[in-house]
Amino acid sequence: MEVSDNNLIDLHLIEQLLKSDFENYKIAAATGIGEETIQALRSGKRKIESLKLDYAERLSNFAYQNIEVISKERQSMNYWIAKLLKSDIGDKEIVAKAGVSRTTLYALRSGKRQIKELHFPTAKRLTKFAQKHIS
Repeated sequence: MEVSDNNLIDLHLIEQLLKSDFENYKIAAATGIGEETIQALRSGKRKIESLKLDYAERLSNFAYQNIEVISKERQSMNYWIAKLLKSDIGDKEIVAKAGVSRTTLYALRSGKRQIKELHFPTAKRLTKFAQKHIS
């Protein structure tokens, strides 16, 4: 969807931004979009597709400018979670200490769910747990 001569709106990139570790206030400050709107998008109360074109363009531009940070963060999380899933650490310990459900952990270990499908908070908890418990 073209917005101006050189800017395209990339909904996938906006989605990655919203799943990233960028804090709401940083995105809001850089884009001029209210923190409430950013939070509503992150929580699913508001759909990316329902954004005003101007907001979508601002978020897309911010995400594009920060794509390396977003990509590196996600790659690191994927690496640590994959390492955790291959480890000898028991499911009970992961569930208890990482705060992830048994259902989610089973789906990941069995291949029914991919790491990239995890919600950001869950991926972040698993990553922190893995970094702490795997050398």
